[in-house]
Amino acid sequence: GISYSMASAEVTGAEVVEEAWGPLGYMQVVSSRAERTAPGLSSSAPMEALPPEQKGLYMDGSKVASVARKLGEEEKAYLEWLLTSVPYRLYEGASPDVLLVGLGGGEGVAQALHFGAGSVVAADINSVLVDLVTGTFAEENGGMFQQDDVTAVVADGRDFSTRHPAEFDLVMVSFLDASGLSFPGAKSLSENYLYTNESVQQILGALRDDGVAVFSTRVNEPPRGSVRLTATVVEGMKEVWGIDAARTGVMYIRSEFHGMTVVKNGGFSDEEVDTISFEGYSRGFTISYFPGMQKEVLEDLAREEEEFWEGLEESQGVDLSAFESDG
Repeated sequence: GISYSMASAEVTGAEVVEEAWGPLGYMQVVSSRAERTAPGLSSSAPMEALPPEQKGLYMDGSKVASVARKLGEEEKAYLEWLLTSVPYRLYEGASPDVLLVGLGGGEGVAQALHFGAGSVVAADINSVLVDLVTGTFAEENGGMFQQDDVTAVVADGRDFSTRHPAEFDLVMVSFLDASGLSFPGAKSLSENYLYTNESVQQILGALRDDGVAVFSTRVNEPPRGSVRLTATVVEGMKEVWGIDAARTGVMYIRSEFHGMTVVKNGGFSDEEVDTISFEGYSRGFTISYFPGMQKEVLEDLAREEEEFWEGLEESQGVDLSAFESDG
Protein backbone atom coordinates (compact mmCIF):
# COMPACT_ATOMS: atom_id res chain seq x y z
CA GLY A 1 0.00 0.00 0.00
CA ILE A 2 0.91 3.65 0.07
CA SER A 3 2.47 3.41 3.52
CA TYR A 4 5.00 0.92 2.14
CA SER A 5 5.81 3.23 -0.79
CA MET A 6 6.25 6.28 1.41
CA ALA A 7 8.39 4.43 3.97
CA SER A 8 11.24 4.34 1.46
CA ALA A 9 10.90 8.00 0.46
CA GLU A 10 14.48 8.85 1.45
CA VAL A 11 15.78 6.33 -1.07
CA THR A 12 13.14 6.47 -3.81
CA GLY A 13 12.09 10.12 -3.59
CA ALA A 14 8.47 9.04 -3.12
CA GLU A 15 6.01 11.87 -2.66
CA VAL A 16 2.30 12.42 -3.05
CA VAL A 17 1.90 14.72 -6.05
CA GLU A 18 -1.89 14.77 -6.33
CA GLU A 19 -4.89 13.82 -4.22
CA ALA A 20 -8.63 13.91 -4.69
CA TRP A 21 -11.72 12.93 -2.73
CA GLY A 22 -14.88 11.39 -4.13
CA PRO A 23 -17.85 9.21 -3.19
CA LEU A 24 -15.94 6.05 -4.13
CA GLY A 25 -12.81 6.79 -2.13
CA TYR A 26 -9.77 8.92 -1.41
CA MET A 27 -7.31 8.93 -4.30
CA GLN A 28 -3.62 9.75 -4.19
CA VAL A 29 -0.96 9.79 -6.89
CA VAL A 30 2.60 8.97 -5.85
CA SER A 31 5.73 9.86 -7.77
CA SER A 32 8.60 7.50 -6.97
CA ARG A 33 11.63 6.03 -8.69
CA ALA A 34 10.43 2.64 -7.43
CA GLU A 35 7.04 2.81 -9.17
CA ARG A 36 7.52 0.29 -11.96
CA THR A 37 4.61 -2.14 -12.02
CA ALA A 38 2.79 -3.93 -14.81
CA PRO A 39 0.14 -6.52 -13.78
CA GLY A 40 0.46 -9.62 -15.93
CA LEU A 41 4.02 -8.94 -17.10
CA SER A 42 5.62 -12.21 -18.18
CA SER A 43 8.49 -13.51 -16.08
CA SER A 44 10.12 -14.32 -19.43
CA ALA A 45 10.21 -10.68 -20.48
CA PRO A 46 13.71 -9.53 -21.47
CA MET A 47 15.46 -6.74 -19.59
CA GLU A 48 14.62 -4.22 -22.31
CA ALA A 49 10.91 -4.97 -21.74
CA LEU A 50 10.80 -3.97 -18.09
CA PRO A 51 8.16 -1.34 -17.27
CA PRO A 52 9.32 2.29 -17.21
CA GLU A 53 9.19 4.57 -14.20
CA GLN A 54 5.58 5.55 -13.49
CA LYS A 55 3.37 7.32 -11.01
CA GLY A 56 1.32 5.08 -8.75
CA LEU A 57 -2.43 5.57 -8.34
CA TYR A 58 -3.80 4.67 -4.89
CA MET A 59 -7.36 4.44 -3.60
CA ASP A 60 -7.89 4.49 0.15
CA GLY A 61 -4.25 3.54 0.60
CA SER A 62 -4.19 0.58 -1.80
CA LYS A 63 -2.58 0.70 -5.21
CA VAL A 64 -5.10 0.29 -8.01
CA ALA A 65 -3.10 1.24 -11.12
CA SER A 66 -0.18 3.12 -12.60
CA VAL A 67 -0.78 6.45 -14.32
CA ALA A 68 -0.18 6.08 -18.05
CA ARG A 69 2.46 8.36 -19.48
CA LYS A 70 3.77 9.15 -22.92
CA LEU A 71 6.31 6.49 -23.82
CA GLY A 72 9.24 6.45 -26.15
CA GLU A 73 9.40 3.64 -28.70
CA GLU A 74 11.86 1.60 -26.64
CA GLU A 75 9.79 2.08 -23.48
CA LYS A 76 6.76 0.53 -25.18
CA ALA A 77 8.46 -2.88 -25.34
CA TYR A 78 6.86 -4.06 -22.08
CA LEU A 79 3.38 -3.73 -23.61
CA GLU A 80 4.26 -6.68 -25.85
CA TRP A 81 4.93 -8.89 -22.82
CA LEU A 82 1.77 -8.27 -20.81
CA LEU A 83 -0.76 -11.06 -20.47
CA THR A 84 -3.41 -8.75 -21.92
CA SER A 85 -1.37 -8.44 -25.13
CA VAL A 86 -2.32 -11.97 -26.19
CA PRO A 87 -5.95 -11.29 -27.33
CA TYR A 88 -4.73 -8.42 -29.52
CA ARG A 89 -2.72 -10.92 -31.58
CA LEU A 90 -6.01 -12.02 -33.13
CA TYR A 91 -6.35 -8.56 -34.71
CA GLU A 92 -2.97 -8.04 -36.36
CA GLY A 93 -3.57 -6.08 -39.54
CA ALA A 94 -7.04 -5.07 -38.38
CA SER A 95 -8.27 -2.06 -36.40
CA PRO A 96 -10.65 -3.39 -33.73
CA ASP A 97 -13.07 -1.19 -31.83
CA VAL A 98 -12.20 -1.77 -28.18
CA LEU A 99 -14.21 -1.28 -24.99
CA LEU A 100 -12.33 -1.20 -21.69
CA VAL A 101 -14.53 -1.80 -18.66
CA GLY A 102 -12.54 0.11 -16.06
CA LEU A 103 -10.13 2.93 -16.85
CA GLY A 104 -7.42 2.31 -14.26
CA GLY A 105 -4.58 4.73 -14.89
CA GLY A 106 -5.09 4.66 -18.66
CA GLU A 107 -2.52 1.98 -19.40
CA GLY A 108 -5.15 -0.23 -21.02
CA VAL A 109 -5.88 2.57 -23.47
CA ALA A 110 -2.17 2.95 -24.22
CA GLN A 111 -1.91 -0.77 -24.91
CA ALA A 112 -4.97 -0.79 -27.19
CA LEU A 113 -3.54 2.08 -29.24
CA HIS A 114 -0.15 0.35 -29.35
CA PHE A 115 -1.78 -2.68 -30.95
CA GLY A 116 -3.60 -0.61 -33.57
CA ALA A 117 -7.13 -0.25 -32.19
CA GLY A 118 -9.42 1.68 -34.51
CA SER A 119 -11.20 3.24 -31.53
CA VAL A 120 -11.03 2.88 -27.76
CA VAL A 121 -13.77 3.58 -25.22
CA ALA A 122 -12.97 3.33 -21.50
CA ALA A 123 -15.99 3.23 -19.20
CA ASP A 124 -15.44 3.81 -15.50
CA ILE A 125 -17.93 4.59 -12.76
CA ASN A 126 -15.42 6.68 -10.78
CA SER A 127 -15.70 10.27 -12.01
CA VAL A 128 -12.78 11.41 -9.83
CA LEU A 129 -10.53 8.81 -11.43
CA VAL A 130 -11.64 9.80 -14.93
CA ASP A 131 -10.91 13.48 -14.18
CA LEU A 132 -7.46 12.67 -12.81
CA VAL A 133 -6.39 10.53 -15.74
CA THR A 134 -7.93 12.54 -18.57
CA GLY A 135 -7.49 16.02 -17.12
CA THR A 136 -4.93 16.44 -14.37
CA PHE A 137 -2.45 14.07 -16.00
CA ALA A 138 -3.30 14.82 -19.63
CA GLU A 139 0.18 16.19 -20.24
CA GLU A 140 1.68 13.15 -18.52
CA ASN A 141 -0.01 10.77 -20.98
CA GLY A 142 0.71 12.91 -24.01
CA GLY A 143 -2.87 14.05 -24.52
CA MET A 144 -3.94 10.47 -25.23
CA PHE A 145 -7.57 11.21 -24.37
CA GLN A 146 -7.74 14.20 -26.69
CA GLN A 147 -7.42 11.91 -29.70
CA ASP A 148 -10.54 11.54 -31.83
CA ASP A 149 -10.44 7.76 -31.55
CA VAL A 150 -10.22 7.67 -27.73
CA THR A 151 -13.11 8.31 -25.34
CA ALA A 152 -13.36 8.05 -21.56
CA VAL A 153 -16.86 8.04 -20.14
CA VAL A 154 -18.17 8.09 -16.58
CA ALA A 155 -20.48 5.09 -16.67
CA ASP A 156 -21.07 1.72 -15.11
CA GLY A 157 -19.59 -0.89 -17.43
CA ARG A 158 -22.70 -3.05 -17.34
CA ASP A 159 -25.04 -0.18 -18.16
CA PHE A 160 -22.77 1.13 -20.89
CA SER A 161 -22.61 -2.30 -22.51
CA THR A 162 -26.39 -2.56 -22.44
CA ARG A 163 -26.76 0.83 -24.13
CA HIS A 164 -24.24 -0.04 -26.87
CA PRO A 165 -25.17 -3.50 -28.16
CA ALA A 166 -23.03 -5.15 -30.83
CA GLU A 167 -20.68 -2.16 -31.18
CA PHE A 168 -17.28 -3.63 -30.20
CA ASP A 169 -14.85 -6.19 -31.55
CA LEU A 170 -12.99 -6.59 -28.26
CA VAL A 171 -14.14 -5.98 -24.69
CA MET A 172 -11.54 -6.05 -21.92
CA VAL A 173 -12.56 -6.38 -18.27
CA SER A 174 -9.03 -6.26 -16.97
CA PHE A 175 -7.42 -6.64 -13.56
CA LEU A 176 -10.07 -4.79 -11.60
CA ASP A 177 -8.53 -6.44 -8.57
CA ALA A 178 -5.10 -4.92 -9.34
CA SER A 179 -4.64 -4.22 -5.64
CA GLY A 180 -7.33 -4.18 -3.06
CA LEU A 181 -10.44 -3.96 -5.23
CA SER A 182 -12.83 -6.86 -4.77
CA PHE A 183 -12.79 -9.91 -7.01
CA PRO A 184 -14.08 -13.50 -6.88
CA GLY A 185 -12.57 -15.31 -3.92
CA ALA A 186 -11.28 -12.14 -2.25
CA LYS A 187 -11.94 -11.23 1.34
CA SER A 188 -13.45 -7.81 0.74
CA LEU A 189 -15.96 -5.56 2.38
CA SER A 190 -17.50 -4.70 -1.00
CA GLU A 191 -18.89 -6.71 -3.87
CA ASN A 192 -17.77 -6.49 -7.48
CA TYR A 193 -20.94 -6.77 -9.51
CA LEU A 194 -19.01 -6.91 -12.78
CA TYR A 195 -18.33 -10.57 -12.06
CA THR A 196 -21.89 -11.88 -11.94
CA ASN A 197 -23.89 -13.92 -14.42
CA GLU A 198 -26.07 -10.94 -15.26
CA SER A 199 -23.08 -8.65 -15.80
CA VAL A 200 -21.40 -11.17 -18.07
CA GLN A 201 -24.53 -11.32 -20.19
CA GLN A 202 -24.67 -7.53 -20.45
CA ILE A 203 -21.00 -7.26 -21.39
CA LEU A 204 -21.22 -10.03 -23.99
CA GLY A 205 -24.13 -8.16 -25.54
CA ALA A 206 -21.75 -5.34 -26.50
CA LEU A 207 -19.82 -7.67 -28.84
CA ARG A 208 -20.26 -7.83 -32.57
CA ASP A 209 -20.44 -11.16 -34.37
CA ASP A 210 -17.04 -12.84 -33.92
CA GLY A 211 -16.26 -10.41 -31.10
CA VAL A 212 -13.98 -11.37 -28.20
CA ALA A 213 -14.38 -10.62 -24.49
CA VAL A 214 -11.63 -10.93 -21.89
CA PHE A 215 -12.27 -11.25 -18.15
CA SER A 216 -9.13 -10.92 -16.05
CA THR A 217 -8.38 -11.41 -12.37
CA ARG A 218 -5.47 -11.88 -10.06
CA VAL A 219 -4.74 -15.58 -9.48
CA ASN A 220 -4.36 -16.84 -5.94
CA GLU A 221 -3.21 -20.37 -5.23
CA PRO A 222 -5.17 -22.59 -5.30
CA PRO A 223 -6.97 -20.56 -8.02
CA ARG A 224 -10.52 -20.99 -6.76
CA GLY A 225 -11.54 -17.45 -7.68
CA SER A 226 -10.41 -17.92 -11.28
CA VAL A 227 -12.31 -21.19 -11.60
CA ARG A 228 -15.44 -19.56 -10.19
CA LEU A 229 -15.15 -16.65 -12.61
CA THR A 230 -14.73 -18.95 -15.60
CA ALA A 231 -17.81 -20.93 -14.58
CA THR A 232 -19.79 -17.69 -14.26
CA VAL A 233 -18.66 -16.53 -17.71
CA VAL A 234 -19.59 -19.87 -19.27
CA GLU A 235 -23.08 -19.67 -17.76
CA GLY A 236 -23.47 -16.16 -19.16
CA MET A 237 -22.34 -17.38 -22.58
CA LYS A 238 -25.01 -20.08 -22.56
CA GLU A 239 -27.69 -17.50 -21.81
CA VAL A 240 -26.58 -15.10 -24.56
CA TRP A 241 -25.20 -17.38 -27.28
CA GLY A 242 -26.75 -20.77 -26.56
CA ILE A 243 -25.73 -23.91 -24.75
CA ASP A 244 -23.18 -24.94 -27.40
CA ALA A 245 -21.20 -21.71 -27.12
CA ALA A 246 -18.79 -23.01 -24.48
CA ARG A 247 -17.65 -25.95 -26.59
CA THR A 248 -15.58 -23.84 -28.98
CA GLY A 249 -15.67 -20.37 -27.48
CA VAL A 250 -13.61 -20.49 -24.24
CA MET A 251 -9.89 -20.28 -23.51
CA TYR A 252 -8.03 -19.68 -20.26
CA ILE A 253 -4.54 -18.16 -20.20
CA ARG A 254 -2.47 -17.26 -17.16
CA SER A 255 0.81 -15.87 -15.92
CA GLU A 256 2.18 -16.51 -12.43
CA PHE A 257 -0.21 -14.14 -10.70
CA HIS A 258 -2.90 -13.19 -13.24
CA GLY A 259 -5.31 -15.07 -15.46
CA MET A 260 -7.72 -14.37 -18.32
CA THR A 261 -10.91 -16.09 -19.37
CA VAL A 262 -11.13 -15.34 -23.10
CA VAL A 263 -14.39 -16.00 -24.95
CA LYS A 264 -15.49 -15.49 -28.54
CA ASN A 265 -18.89 -15.01 -30.10
CA GLY A 266 -19.21 -17.85 -32.62
CA GLY A 267 -16.29 -19.82 -31.21
CA PHE A 268 -12.56 -19.90 -31.93
CA SER A 269 -11.34 -21.37 -35.18
CA ASP A 270 -8.44 -23.85 -35.11
CA GLU A 271 -6.22 -21.12 -36.55
CA GLU A 272 -7.19 -18.70 -33.79
CA VAL A 273 -6.53 -21.32 -31.11
CA ASP A 274 -3.11 -21.89 -32.65
CA THR A 275 -2.42 -18.15 -32.76
CA ILE A 276 -3.31 -17.55 -29.12
CA SER A 277 -1.49 -20.68 -27.99
CA PHE A 278 1.69 -19.81 -29.89
CA GLU A 279 1.71 -16.16 -28.84
CA GLY A 280 0.98 -17.11 -25.24
CA TYR A 281 3.55 -19.88 -24.93
CA SER A 282 6.24 -17.87 -26.71
CA ARG A 283 5.88 -15.15 -24.06
CA GLY A 284 6.01 -17.51 -21.12
CA PHE A 285 2.29 -17.78 -20.38
CA THR A 286 0.34 -20.97 -19.70
CA ILE A 287 -2.65 -22.01 -21.82
CA SER A 288 -4.68 -23.80 -19.18
CA TYR A 289 -7.64 -24.56 -21.42
CA PHE A 290 -8.47 -24.32 -25.11
CA PRO A 291 -11.26 -25.77 -27.27
CA GLY A 292 -10.54 -29.37 -28.14
CA MET A 293 -8.22 -29.99 -25.20
CA GLN A 294 -8.34 -33.71 -24.50
CA LYS A 295 -9.64 -35.05 -21.20
CA GLU A 296 -6.31 -36.80 -20.62
CA VAL A 297 -4.43 -33.49 -20.85
CA LEU A 298 -6.73 -31.90 -18.28
CA GLU A 299 -6.31 -34.89 -15.98
CA ASP A 300 -2.52 -34.68 -16.30
CA LEU A 301 -2.58 -30.96 -15.46
CA ALA A 302 -4.82 -31.59 -12.43
CA ARG A 303 -2.53 -34.40 -11.28
CA GLU A 304 0.54 -32.17 -11.58
CA GLU A 305 -1.23 -29.45 -9.58
CA GLU A 306 -2.19 -31.91 -6.84
CA GLU A 307 1.33 -33.33 -6.67
CA PHE A 308 2.75 -29.81 -6.40
CA TRP A 309 0.63 -28.94 -3.40
CA GLU A 310 1.23 -32.29 -1.72
CA GLY A 311 4.96 -31.85 -2.22
CA LEU A 312 4.81 -28.34 -0.81
CA GLU A 313 3.00 -29.61 2.26
CA GLU A 314 5.54 -32.38 2.82
CA SER A 315 8.74 -30.43 2.10
CA GLN A 316 7.82 -27.04 3.56
CA GLY A 317 5.29 -28.00 6.20
CA VAL A 318 2.63 -25.80 4.60
CA ASP A 319 -0.79 -26.21 6.21
CA LEU A 320 -3.26 -26.57 3.35
CA SER A 321 -6.35 -26.63 5.58
CA ALA A 322 -6.77 -22.88 5.10
CA PHE A 323 -7.38 -23.53 1.38
CA GLU A 324 -9.98 -26.22 1.88
CA SER A 325 -13.64 -25.38 1.38
CA ASP A 326 -16.11 -26.04 4.17
CA GLY A 327 -18.58 -27.24 1.57
